Formats: sequence, C-alpha cells, structure tokens
Amino acid sequence: QVQGDQPSLTLKKRLDLALEYLTGHPQASVVVSGGQGADEAYTEASVMRAYLEQQGIDPTRVIMEERATDTEENTAYCMALTEQYQLQSRPIVCVSTDFHIPRIRMLLAREGYHADYCASGSRDIFTYYTSLVREYMSYVKQFLQWTF
Repeated sequence: QVQGDQPSLTLKKRLDLALEYLTGHPQASVVVSGGQGADEAYTEASVMRAYLEQQGIDPTRVIMEERATDTEENTAYCMALTEQYQLQSRPIVCVSTDFHIPRIRMLLAREGYHADYCASGSRDIFTYYTSLVREYMSYVKQFLQWTF
C-alpha cells in the first residue's frame, strides 16, 4: 500500500530488502508490481520505482507492472514481464513480507516457476496477525477459484 506518494512502512521494509539485494547484485533487474487502489493517488509500482531510484538504483534496472490488483495478478504479470524482457533464464528472487511468501511460492510453483525468496519482517504484531488472517482467507478464495 502507498500513502500519498510514499510507500507504507511495510512496503518500505520490502523495498529496503530489495535495495540490499540490488546493491549486492548490480547485474540484477527488478520488477515492481502493483496497481492503484481506490484510495491511492499513485500506483504501487510507480511509488516503488521512485523510492528505488531515490536510493540510487539505475532506472534502467527497474521494470514496472502497474495493472495487478492482487497477488495472483502480481505473480502472473511479473512472470509475463520476465518473458517479455527475456529474463526467464536469470534467477528469480521474490521479495515480500514474511507472511506473504508461502502464497507467492504456491502461485509460482503452480505455474512451473522456481524462485528464491527474501522475506522482510512485519511492521508490528497486530499487523502480522491481521495479515495472517487475510492470507488465510486468500488461500480459501484461491482454492475455491481453482476448484469450481
């Protein structure tokens, strides 16, 4: 989520972890993914790109995906971009919040992709537990979609 033109604290933690990876791997590209919520002035992807550029990441290393509205779309659209930019032979590293990694892993594996994962910590204990409940409901939703 974004707040104005800035990443939320949870998103900033993800971005700082991605920044650490990108700094240590100067040949790596990054796909930032996320559309614009009804209560957001900018797409998540554009805010993430701006943040990474402000931290010194070369804009040519940042690929934006601005349509996704949920995790399933994030993974599908990002994988399509890896193919469009001919990056599929390069290692894939997904950066997300700790509670979110298992579902991303499941979605990518379902489509035949292998990735490594970097998990950032949750903002606080309340956010962590409410996010776990949200993740559980997302599993149920996906199971129902895949089943029926």
